[in-house]
Amino acid sequence: MFGKSSSSSSNEPTPAQLSSAANRFSLVELRKLHTQLVENKIIDDNNQHLVIEILRVIAEMVVYGDNKSELLFDYFCEKNMLSLFVELMKSEHGCPSIVHIQILQTLSILISCVRNETSLYYLLSNNYINEIIIYPHDYLNDESLCAQFASFMKSLSLKLNIYTVQFFFIEETGAFPILTKAVELLTIPEPMVRIACQSTILNVYRVDDSRAIAYALQDDVLGFLCRQVIEFMEDQYLSIVKVSTSYFQTYRDRDEASCSKLEGRLEDLISGTEDWFYYLQDLLDLEVPLLRKALTNSIVTEYFIPILLVPVLKHHRQYLYNLQQQQLQSLRPLVLVDQLDPNDHIDLTASLSYILQVRYLVLLHVPVPLPTAIVA
Repeated sequence: MFGKSSSSSSNEPTPAQLSSAANRFSLVELRKLHTQLVENKIIDDNNQHLVIEILRVIAEMVVYGDNKSELLFDYFCEKNMLSLFVELMKSEHGCPSIVHIQILQTLSILISCVRNETSLYYLLSNNYINEIIIYPHDYLNDESLCAQFASFMKSLSLKLNIYTVQFFFIEETGAFPILTKAVELLTIPEPMVRIACQSTILNVYRVDDSRAIAYALQDDVLGFLCRQVIEFMEDQYLSIVKVSTSYFQTYRDRDEASCSKLEGRLEDLISGTEDWFYYLQDLLDLEVPLLRKALTNSIVTEYFIPILLVPVLKHHRQYLYNLQQQQLQSLRPLVLVDQLDPNDHIDLTASLSYILQVRYLVLLHVPVPLPTAIVA
């Protein structure tokens, strides 16, 4: 009996807890936090941790207010705190990286957690979100900042629909920065950043909005996306060949420790490549014919043929030469393994492996004609 009673009460806040929450998440406390934040606009080593804590608590209070007390969210709007966040980030006195990251995290929490549509529309309006997206963040030199920025964009993209998409356009220029920034970061080596950007791009193309799709299918935007896709695929392929070559040489030297490290690196590269092909499959499966056509054409003409087929064709020509010289009457393998330079053999093996994957991917979507040798 007592156990059941205790269990039941533990699932519900006690009156004391409710009173504590009411006191903590009160309009008086939010006013104090706002005043403190205004007083600490110039951020340095002495107050940066105070500013971070203020931003963190404001996010908690505003989310609480969205669900429990309209007064808190109304005050957040009245004092235009979004504008204050942007001002802190863009301060001419500089914004420390950890504060910059907290601003992005605070905004991500607000956007992800508010339930009231009116509250969400306010957060997305007035172009503050677009200002943050187009701001020249130093994410190339700061991995943590880059990861938080990518997560921020993913949080935004999850709120994209036919009603909210209007807030993501910059009316003066017609730009759609959430898409262009996600494509820009698509080739970042860090997997979590890349995955967040992949999700953002998919969410943009899934929105059933003619203006968004029209922008996403412009020649320069679509061309940029295709170039980024091919660049990443080429880098992955060349990395696999490079690591495989190093592994072959290390194996010959019987360096087991180095071999183990290279095996782990190779497994990561292959896993990342497989994930990338699954992502391409998701893109090609979207009901966007022009996107499908552009991607398939780029994969075939800029990657499949020049990058993957070259090693195969090189050895095929060598095979034909040997065939002619030896006057053979029946076919043999392209070249014997022991006739190959080790690097050539690795290059050939990687190419054949990729060809099988790309061939399968492309043949599922046939907006472009393929050479007979590829289809056969």
